[in-house]
This record gives sequence, C-alpha cells and structure tokens, in this order.
Amino acid sequence: MSAIDLIKHLDNIVVSDDVAKIEQLYNTVLTIKNKRLLSIPPGSYDVGKKFCRKLTLKEVLNFSDYFGLDVIQAGLVPLFDLSDGVFMAWRINELDYCLFSVVDGICFRVCQTIEDVVNKTFKV
Repeated sequence: MSAIDLIKHLDNIVVSDDVAKIEQLYNTVLTIKNKRLLSIPPGSYDVGKKFCRKLTLKEVLNFSDYFGLDVIQAGLVPLFDLSDGVFMAWRINELDYCLFSVVDGICFRVCQTIEDVVNKTFKV
C-alpha cells in the first residue's frame, strides 16, 4: 500500500496504546488524525516513484537523542523520513504540517493538511 492510500484511509488505522507516551512527552493532546498517523505501521511506503519511511514510535520518542535537534521544544512531531535529513512532521503549536531539515533545523513546505504536504512534495 502506498503512503497516499494510507493517508486517505486513516479511519482504518487503529490507534496504538504507545501514542499516549508521545502525548505525555510533548505535554499535549493529539487529534485522532495525528494519533492515527503516528500509528501507521513503520516501514517504507511508496509515494509515486519515490519512497518515504514511517518512523517507529520509539524513533519519534527518541528523535532528539538520535539527531541532536530538540523537536519537543520546537513543537515538531516527526512522522516520515524522506531521506537526506528531511522529515515530514506535524507542528503542534501551529496545527499544521511541514517538512523540516535536521541539518539546519528549518521548516519548509508548510501546509494545513498532511495530504497537501505529500502532494506538493511528491507532486502526486
């Protein structure tokens, strides 16, 4: 199944009990959509002719330790690894989605929906 198909059918994703750990870590209550996005099974998913990798919940919980970027303070919940240090994330404070670079800590391609970020990034 492609990442686009998963996102279109989020209602079929069962929320993992471990998502509560992320809410606790970020001191926030996630929307059901974001809980389901985090609960997508980890692995590689095709997006057009490219691939993205869904992060495991462990990777999300330990992202700052792995990459030295304080995503919790920045209000970024990483979702997908697009390679070359670029990740797709939900921005808690702005209630939108973006791509961000761990190399320079910059958010770009900010969109109101995850679908828009995917469509603009991969020109689906």
